[in-house]
Amino acid sequence: MDFQKSLMLSLLCGTMANGIGCSQVSFGPGPSNPAANQTNQSVGGLNSHSETFNFDNNQYSGKVDILFVVDNSVSMSPLQNNMTTNFSSFMNGFIARNFDYHLAVTTTEAYLSLPQFHNSPGVAQFRDGAGSNLSNIFDITVQVPSPIATFVTNASIGSTGSGDERAFSSIKATLDSNLNAGFLRSDSFMAIVILSDEDDFSDPNRPEYSWTQSGGIVDHDYQNPGLESVDSYVSYLDQLTGTTGASRRYSVSAMTVLDSVCQAQHQSAGSESSIIGQRYIDISQKTGGELASICDANYGADLTNIADRVIQHSLPMVSLSITPIASSVQLTTTPADPALTWTVSGAKIIFNKMPNQGTTIRVDYNSN
Repeated sequence: MDFQKSLMLSLLCGTMANGIGCSQVSFGPGPSNPAANQTNQSVGGLNSHSETFNFDNNQYSGKVDILFVVDNSVSMSPLQNNMTTNFSSFMNGFIARNFDYHLAVTTTEAYLSLPQFHNSPGVAQFRDGAGSNLSNIFDITVQVPSPIATFVTNASIGSTGSGDERAFSSIKATLDSNLNAGFLRSDSFMAIVILSDEDDFSDPNRPEYSWTQSGGIVDHDYQNPGLESVDSYVSYLDQLTGTTGASRRYSVSAMTVLDSVCQAQHQSAGSESSIIGQRYIDISQKTGGELASICDANYGADLTNIADRVIQHSLPMVSLSITPIASSVQLTTTPADPALTWTVSGAKIIFNKMPNQGTTIRVDYNSN
């Protein structure tokens, strides 16, 4: 008789962060997540069910592709240093859960690569540091021996970049660039994290530093007719990932100026052009991302929260045929996996990590 471990948890629907859509994981023989075995019966007015799932490691790879978009304008050195100093707080969760990650850095000036601006394709290539401090590694993967140290080098990009920050069009220029081919995988979850003290003002037809030109569009002009909408970039990311709505396989998080208190504090420290990241807040809320304030003294907790949100999006799960009574759910794994825990969210069982290859998972539960 196989040794089995039964785990019994009584968890309410929505134990994980509200509104988060996790990546759909396929257990069993096909992509539509059918149970290998399923039985149903009615006892005492409740319907009793048993479903068994066979985990095939080839059907879920635990992949996450993470792009940091770092403002490299004149005011950003202290903020970059805060982020890189505390970056282990972000990365440790992915390493501990054996995620297959890609990790890269771009800037808020990558849009200058486009023909209508500097026409310099290399500006959109992932960054590997600045000056003589270079890693020569543009896409950090699990094969890189020191991922945290390599990221610190890559994200230490200085503060000599353009003060006309356009994070959204820079994201698009970076992800569309052939120089970064292979970063985004078709079966991964994509996490974008923006670090900036000025909001996005992407406009494909507005010249860089337009406010310095006679009659040019002023800085921070939300009424500019050419300002591309936040929704247009949500649509771009939907199309890029082939997902939308609750099933989105991406999120955009932002570390930015969240309110007038932080704005005043940052301006008094010498960053006069700092403004509230209204558009960053909007895209984060629309894509299930996390928000953090650049005015926080230590970014450690902020980076942990962002990583936790991405991990919650990316965790493997199985979908039951019927929504269970959460307190009735019993889970049995064969062979036993003491490190595997789970939560119930609607008709989904969400795991804390990828089950080991060859694991059989039996779920017994009641429904009304």
